[in-house]
Amino acid sequence: MYERYGVRENFNLHLNSSYQWRGVNILHSFYCTLLVYFRKNDLIYTRSLWSALTAVFLRKKTIYEMHAYANFKKPVHRVALKMILNSKNLNKLVVISLALKKDLVNDYPSILNKCLVAHDGSDVININNTNSKKQNCKTQVCYVGSLYTGKGIEIIIPLSQKMPDIDFHVVGGSKKRIFELMAKYEIPSNLRLHGFKNYPEAQAYRIHADI
Repeated sequence: MYERYGVRENFNLHLNSSYQWRGVNILHSFYCTLLVYFRKNDLIYTRSLWSALTAVFLRKKTIYEMHAYANFKKPVHRVALKMILNSKNLNKLVVISLALKKDLVNDYPSILNKCLVAHDGSDVININNTNSKKQNCKTQVCYVGSLYTGKGIEIIIPLSQKMPDIDFHVVGGSKKRIFELMAKYEIPSNLRLHGFKNYPEAQAYRIHADI
């Protein structure tokens, strides 16, 4: 797991099996939050909507991290989010872009002072220490990250259509999201949607890219 995400083994992991069946994943979030609660931790940090809801309900100091807002379309998700953001037990709301913060503050003005923007980042690679070789003479452009609307995929696709002499590599995103993009856009042959890759594989794409 440490190797998969490219992090040092300077913390302990307590792993639980995850379930993607409808409804069961919500119960699993409740279960995991209860495990943390009974360990008497002072603070709960989570990206799970349902774990955050459980944590604030149990009156635990909570930090909730959000990467997207547009996918909160169902009323039940909106209600749960409203309960979290209005809770006095929410210590911080962490978002990954200023645009996301503006959208949330526009709908929930009371979270202005609790909302922290922590942009996604990555380590700088020393290309001089690699032995990468060009597979062809085309310029290679690589994007590594999520495929949420607003993250740039809606810019990359039109660019690839207008620049057939450049190869574009998009690393990240679920199979479901990739199928949605393929149904919505005409994907040119110079744009390759590689899907999710673990940390070492994603690094390899970055190393071989010009941009």
